[in-house]
Amino acid sequence: MERARGHHWARIIVPCTIGGAAVSWSLTLPWLQPEFSLGVAERILMAVAGAAIIVTAGRTGPHGALRAATWWLGAFVLAYPALLGVGAAYPGNAIAALVGGAGHIPPLLLLQLVPVLAATAAVGRRHRRWEITVILAASVTTLCTVLGGLDAPGAGGFAIAGAVLWSGSAGIAPAATWSAVHSCGGVRRRRAVLSALAAIVPVVLLVWCVALGVLGQGFGLGDDWSVSTLMTGFSVSTLLCAVLSLGAATGPEDTWLLRTRTLIGVLDGLLAALALLVGSLTALASSTMAVPPSLSVGVGAAMTILAAAGWWQARAWTRRVVDPASTLRRELSAMGDAAAGHHRQVTLHVLRGYARDPSLLVRYRAEATWTDEEREDGGPDAPTEIVLAMDGNGQSCVLASVTLPRAARRLVSLGDCSAVLHPALLEAQAEQASRRAEAAAETERRRLSQNLHDGLQGRLLGLALNLQLSGRDLDDPAARILIDDAVGSLRSIVEDVRSLGGGRIPDALATGGLEAALRVLLAPIVSMVDLDLPGTRLAPAVEETAYFIIGEAVTNALKHSGAHHIGVCVDSAVEGAVAVTVRDDGGGGADPRAGSGLRTLSERVMAAGGAFVVRDGTDGGTVVEAVLPCAS
Repeated sequence: MERARGHHWARIIVPCTIGGAAVSWSLTLPWLQPEFSLGVAERILMAVAGAAIIVTAGRTGPHGALRAATWWLGAFVLAYPALLGVGAAYPGNAIAALVGGAGHIPPLLLLQLVPVLAATAAVGRRHRRWEITVILAASVTTLCTVLGGLDAPGAGGFAIAGAVLWSGSAGIAPAATWSAVHSCGGVRRRRAVLSALAAIVPVVLLVWCVALGVLGQGFGLGDDWSVSTLMTGFSVSTLLCAVLSLGAATGPEDTWLLRTRTLIGVLDGLLAALALLVGSLTALASSTMAVPPSLSVGVGAAMTILAAAGWWQARAWTRRVVDPASTLRRELSAMGDAAAGHHRQVTLHVLRGYARDPSLLVRYRAEATWTDEEREDGGPDAPTEIVLAMDGNGQSCVLASVTLPRAARRLVSLGDCSAVLHPALLEAQAEQASRRAEAAAETERRRLSQNLHDGLQGRLLGLALNLQLSGRDLDDPAARILIDDAVGSLRSIVEDVRSLGGGRIPDALATGGLEAALRVLLAPIVSMVDLDLPGTRLAPAVEETAYFIIGEAVTNALKHSGAHHIGVCVDSAVEGAVAVTVRDDGGGGADPRAGSGLRTLSERVMAAGGAFVVRDGTDGGTVVEAVLPCAS
């Protein structure tokens, strides 16, 4: 590790030391080329830019090709002023002229290649077609330039071809990087946008500096102004290209370079620079028409204002390019309160409009299952599912199903929309929890109905029949009246049992509330039960759940534990909740997992956001506790 760290610093210190020494030596040489005069300040700025690029590339992690290309870009920019100085000091020497002229080619080639490598690394592009295109274009252009410099017939044509190719090849890197932007979303999209900016910013700066230089010549500032402006723009643009490219490929997701605001700000700045460039070129064009300099400046300023107005109108476009999900956020926010309780319907409407696919379907994952309907198989086009949101474990939780390839590409550009789709996902999960609670309640009703029908209901009817038959043999009218009353009570109890088995709550619970219903339910064992109930009515849903919990717990205590005393407490003093507790003095050891009754009630309580516990009491027996949420 120490050896690797030493090599790491050697790749930074050695070239910077050698390059700095070469530049310092070149500054002592005379500059004998009056037509191309480069000042000391501009040469030092170029050397500083090259050293900064080397340091930035040396401190970067993996991505070998990009890192190597960026390092060589810094090395050539650092050596550039020294090579120019040698060529200017020996204008009559062919080798010195070749060295000075060769210094232009590698930086310009790498200035286009580095952003393309960054885009490839940012989006995981597997092919290298764009990199090969850049290298071939640079090779052909260099060959034309060399042939154009020869003193031979037809050399002028090669020189013109080389100049045209150099100008045209400047658009290869922007085209390669922007093509990567439209094929991805989320963080990868922001990385692709940053690599595209790394390709465009140098082109804009260099063209702008050339325009300012030529414009300065029109105002009598001379050739030195033009050369100084061009080389200053070259130094700044190469450094920006390296920093933006490395940030796009190797920067962490939370780095300031990959923030949406940063990218939008850079894009806005780029559009503003284009507005100034339009104004500069307009002023330059007007100055070539024998227009007074002051009028040329006025015309250029007017065109800059017009271009700036267009830039202001294009600011919404910059946000859509960097963050396509902003369109969803804006449209969903525009719905306002209308979306409350209907987030999924609104989200489906907005996504269909954005994807331009009226058949688009959206599914949500809730409790390990997918809600809503899947698209039916069949038809000419197979559906494509796009992941729109991920949960904290990196698993997909919102899917969109589309059949149009164009719609799929537009949805892919959205990236991870977890924050935007969170309300709709919560709504789907809440509905799924509600369905599960309803299913649990229905299962419990069917179980209770079956148990009552097979057991208690038959026994009660048999008891009523026996009493009725026994009453016929009694001669005492008072006794017969008591028997008839008992039979009537048993038949009334059977009706209550039937209503419970059918899923209807007893009339006493619906009309009199929890206390009245419990006193009726527990009347046969009133001597065994202590009731501690609130003096006021609770919410109907809370009373119904509490009634079933108490009934099931008391039934289990009588049936399984051999209890002689049962305590029932319903406490509504808990803020925002109602606590239900049933204690008995039986044998204890109850397990809610062993039977379906308490287990189903537990699922019902927890699905409603409550808590359900069955445990042994400290002094023996069993304790059943439930906390039911209620409106405050």
